[in-house]
Amino acid sequence: MSLFDDASLVTTPNGYKASKLYSIKPTSGLGDMTVVRATTATRVNSAGLIESVAINVPRLDYPPLGGCPKILVEPLRTNNVLYSEQFDNAYWGKSLVTITPNAAAAPDNNTTADKFIPTNITNVHQIAKLGLVSNAYTFSVFAKAGEETTFSMWLRNSSRGAIFNLSTGTYTLSSPTPPTSANIEPYPNGWYRCSVYDATPGTDVRIYARNGSSFEGNNVNGFFLWGAQAEIASTVTSYIPTVAATATRNDDVISKTGISSLIGQTEGTIYAEINNTLMTSYSTGYVMRIFADANNEVWIRKESGTNTYTARWRANSVDVYTQSTISVLNGNNKIAIAYKTGDSAVYLNGTQIGTSASTGAFAVAPSQIGIGSTSTADFFNDRIELATLFQTRLTNAQLATLTTL
Repeated sequence: MSLFDDASLVTTPNGYKASKLYSIKPTSGLGDMTVVRATTATRVNSAGLIESVAINVPRLDYPPLGGCPKILVEPLRTNNVLYSEQFDNAYWGKSLVTITPNAAAAPDNNTTADKFIPTNITNVHQIAKLGLVSNAYTFSVFAKAGEETTFSMWLRNSSRGAIFNLSTGTYTLSSPTPPTSANIEPYPNGWYRCSVYDATPGTDVRIYARNGSSFEGNNVNGFFLWGAQAEIASTVTSYIPTVAATATRNDDVISKTGISSLIGQTEGTIYAEINNTLMTSYSTGYVMRIFADANNEVWIRKESGTNTYTARWRANSVDVYTQSTISVLNGNNKIAIAYKTGDSAVYLNGTQIGTSASTGAFAVAPSQIGIGSTSTADFFNDRIELATLFQTRLTNAQLATLTTL
């Protein structure tokens, strides 16, 4: 008998429809998740292309360069720049740059990517949006090499930025005053999503040819841009297209109530496979939580502002077992917390992280589950591959086997 046979609930990136993410166990439908997101949103499909999905449709998000899908859970975010795919629009201020609109196929496979071409005057060449509300922004854009292979993105009146190499897929931070963080992620057909974040508030976002230094272009050579986004947050999230107004993507709420029969009430195990992105800063986010209320719950959570997780069993208003400062890998991780009075444990990637002999018992029977959030807040802002419940405290040997990468 496999551990899958022992599980009471298994949710994967599998079948779905509007407002529903089907669990593969139980087959009765009792464990099928309710999905709420009151706006459309984008995902990467199996071909590696960005596409929009409808209101309340769960997002099975694929790695851009191929692989298996994962459940994408994100918080509410707003794209604060307009005309995100139209750099030729007057909204974007230009200095010694010609923008050729619709010059190449974009990451959504539509011919809407623009070409940024420096003019033949010796000076810096840039496009910018000034006068945003002062905030700490994450600024991102999709970029692809043309004849020019490097460009830079800047915040705070060009004082903090990063230089991106579109041939090697690498970046360097500005010196001597670097931004808080930057990132570059490869997409199909030579595209990269490049982003920069600075924790100090600013009012402008800028894109320069090369590293922002002065040079003479030739009115022909350039590079391609698509999908600009400025989020008031420390991390980049899925693309939110805009035209003449800002646009907001609502949060993904994936949850189910009335499942007390699937939850171990005196002992149990919750287990998740996650794709973790190590960021300099992010908000608290729940990977998985079973609960009756805030005083009777078991959860696994990514911690705010750190690269660590916490697992907790709380019963009858008492924290029976808390395992904090769980250091996870950048990428795939398998994590489980097993709870039982006098005998609890946490395992990560095949290794026992901690144990507890503390005793406790739920005062109210947990009957709800949230995947990627508490059901109303604290969103994981990342990808979940598997969420599983067991009604028993798995043995240490089983936990080690289950969580081994």
